[in-house]
Amino acid sequence: MLVLANTGIRAGTEGMNLQWQYIEFFEQDGRRYLMLHVRGKTGAREVISRHNTVRYLDRLRRLNPAWAAGTFEDFLKRRLSDYVFRVDRKDMTTAFGKMFARLLERLDLLYDTRNGKQRTMYRLRHYYAIMPLTCNCMTVYKFARHLGTSIAMIEQHQGQVELRNIAHEIAGGWPNHRNIILNSCK
Repeated sequence: MLVLANTGIRAGTEGMNLQWQYIEFFEQDGRRYLMLHVRGKTGAREVISRHNTVRYLDRLRRLNPAWAAGTFEDFLKRRLSDYVFRVDRKDMTTAFGKMFARLLERLDLLYDTRNGKQRTMYRLRHYYAIMPLTCNCMTVYKFARHLGTSIAMIEQHQGQVELRNIAHEIAGGWPNHRNIILNSCK
C-alpha cells in the first residue's frame, strides 16, 4: 500500500508486473531519485517515486532472507527479474485487493462517508495524485504525463482540489470579517 500511495502506479497491471530489475536510482542536478519502469494500461512509462518509497521497497526486499544482506542500492544493481509484489510467483492482485478491503473494514474506512462507495486499492493512486495538486508544485499537464493519464481524468477526479488551492484568489484574499460586519452595520 505504501509503495502504491507514494508512486501513483496502478495496483493491477503496473504494480503486479513490476520486477526488481525495473527499479533504479538516477542522479540529476546533484540529486538522487528512484525511478520505476512500469508497463500497463497506457503502455510503458517511467515513474519518479517519492523519496520515502526507498524505505518501503527495502522493507519488501528484506522479507526474503536471500536478499536481506547488503544495501538496497547494491540489491537493485543485481537487476533481478523477480516480481516485487508476488508471493511464490503467484499473481496477487485479487489477494492484495481483498487484504486491503479487510484492513479498511477493520478501521471502519471501507466506505467513503461522502458518497457511500467502497474504497479500493485504486484510491491510493488518487491519494498520490492529490498531494502535488494541493501544494501547486507542478502543472496539471506535467502531472497527467507522470501518472500516465489525461488532463481530463485529472480534472474529473482531482479537479476539486485545484479549486480549493486557489480559493484565496477566487474569494479575493483574507478579509477582516469583523470589519465587514461592523461596516455593513453603519
